Amino acid sequence: MNHNDLNAARHTLRFAVGVASAFVFLCFSDSLFGADALKTSEAWQRVPADLRYDRITIPEAENAFPLWQQAAEKFVQFHGDAESLETFTAAWNEKSDFPGGVAKELIISWLDRNRDALNLLDAGLKRSRCQFPRSNPKM
Repeated sequence: MNHNDLNAARHTLRFAVGVASAFVFLCFSDSLFGADALKTSEAWQRVPADLRYDRITIPEAENAFPLWQQAAEKFVQFHGDAESLETFTAAWNEKSDFPGGVAKELIISWLDRNRDALNLLDAGLKRSRCQFPRSNPKM
């Protein structure tokens, strides 16, 4: 594997872990921050109706969310012993050398097992927008 391949693998690894983390956060943010509770609050009721945010559903063909949801369902977690996990974590740091030997093979194998999920993430990035489903469809 040459230097460019190692950098590509490192960036793919960072991308996969970062997107997975962001996806989990965004899926639960509506519940965490109580967006639906805000709309039923007294303060919200004082905002004139024509100034309130009104959600406009975007067409599914433009929405990255369904693809990212499929990617999350296909995502395979990295499994290994403590040393492998430490190596896995260090692999995405540009200041450290990309691992070789068995550790390198474990990471490449994990990326290969996640190829479908990564392709779905890429396809979602090519869509123009991302809209998460409402936690309360009545709102």
